[in-house]
Amino acid sequence: NKSLPLVRNGGILARPIKLLAHKNPKLRILELGNGGDETTRSVLAALKSQYGEQMYLTYTYAATSPNAVNKAKKLFREICNIDVVSFEIEDEVKKTMWKAGSYDLIITTDV
Repeated sequence: NKSLPLVRNGGILARPIKLLAHKNPKLRILELGNGGDETTRSVLAALKSQYGEQMYLTYTYAATSPNAVNKAKKLFREICNIDVVSFEIEDEVKKTMWKAGSYDLIITTDV
């Protein structure tokens, strides 16, 4: 049973993400991920203008384990405005980050 690509290769969500970015090019995005980069890179590609400009303000990648955090930091080190953090809701510092309205778009990947 092969899963349907929602974002990559122009999948069904790539166009709505592009439209959302054109409507609000200062999107604040949160992705809850497992350290992989396929979805992230596809979403970031959808968030570029026809001139290659970034159409988001911030992109936070919250990884689910210390290993995933380290892996994601290596994978995304060359990408501007992407912040890789650990998904630890109990952490007092992060509690303010998870408040309602902090993000315009939340993406989850195989968490």
